[in-house]
Amino acid sequence: MTCVSCNAELSSSAKFCPECGTRVGAANCPNCGEALKSGAKFCHNCGQTISEPLNKGPRSAAMRPSPNAAAVRQPRSQRLLSVGAFLVIPVFAGLIIALLFWKNREPEPLSATNITNTPTADTPAMDSKNELIYQLPNHWRLLSTPASNFRIAQAEIPGSGGSGELAVFFFGAGAGGSVQANLERWINQVEASDSPRREVFETNGLQVTWVEVAGTIKPSTMGMGNTTPQPNSRMFGAVVEGLGGPWFFKATGPDLTLRDERESFVAMLKSVQHKTLNRLRTNLKTNPEDLTSLDSLGTLYASSGSYEQARKYYERYLEIEPHNNTVKSYLAWAYYQLNRMNEAMSLVRGVLKEEPTNIYGLYTLGVIYSSEGKKDEAARHLQIIIDNYPGTEWAKAAQQLIHELTHVNNTSSQ
Repeated sequence: MTCVSCNAELSSSAKFCPECGTRVGAANCPNCGEALKSGAKFCHNCGQTISEPLNKGPRSAAMRPSPNAAAVRQPRSQRLLSVGAFLVIPVFAGLIIALLFWKNREPEPLSATNITNTPTADTPAMDSKNELIYQLPNHWRLLSTPASNFRIAQAEIPGSGGSGELAVFFFGAGAGGSVQANLERWINQVEASDSPRREVFETNGLQVTWVEVAGTIKPSTMGMGNTTPQPNSRMFGAVVEGLGGPWFFKATGPDLTLRDERESFVAMLKSVQHKTLNRLRTNLKTNPEDLTSLDSLGTLYASSGSYEQARKYYERYLEIEPHNNTVKSYLAWAYYQLNRMNEAMSLVRGVLKEEPTNIYGLYTLGVIYSSEGKKDEAARHLQIIIDNYPGTEWAKAAQQLIHELTHVNNTSSQ
């Protein structure tokens, strides 16, 4: 038996680790199964929030992950950086930034349907499934009631070979599996008579990946669909990625019908748009100096990990309003994610020169110093957050980051 914190060998009767003092019997992360350290509020492997800190009793003020956090679970913000033998950025750093930067910011108010203000534990999540809009081919027949709750739309595809079916699925923001996993699953549902065809393209700020495979569609193993093999068939499957997504499109039917409808299917995919992004871009066309829309677009792209796009909107914002230190801090974070370290450091130092306790700047600088292996400098700036904003989510996040840095430094030197 080994310690979950330092991997020291433990006797079977041990209650505490003799090397680091960690209590024996710490639980595993409910999301990834990784062993958790004592007192952990976040999983150091996947960033999952731990609802009850281990061995510390109930939390007085629980902090749940934002429902929008799934949109930023996997992107570049969760990269691992190392200096020498020790890990300097915990994987939950990106999640913390998404939760705290955009949960606690105070931009100019938008309409009630706007999704830039990340929902908190006390507010409902964005209904992401309704954010995607697209143009169904005119000759396809939309059904009024889809066959399951996961289908947000269903349509009949008429054709000379017999009717086919389109189903559009949404399982929740960030849910439904990776693009590759879905493509492989769809391909495996068909005994292919030819090599599958794949294509990737971007349209209206969304990325679309789709596959086409022909042959015999195998019987369904999911309790729905065909119970017998369907020879001479064809399948189109597509994943649309974007903020609040992904969304899934799947068309199946007789080979002749779907071959004739390939162009209609692709045209439908190229018509997809994100309602909120589209509205904000329209606002900017009407008024290029609309600070609310610039701020909101930067936030949307940053929270989904598209930092290059976020950078452009934050830079445009600061061209118009150059003294907004909050937006400067967001831009610094985008620079950091894009590995433009000098620009990130210069910007955030300027913010802290004007506002020494700017919480966004302090946290960003703490993470940057961590990425450079400057543990003491990182801890010093994070401690300012703890001292000036006690009991807040920012303070808890700063404390956890200090704990991670200290723990990793200690274990790497053993």
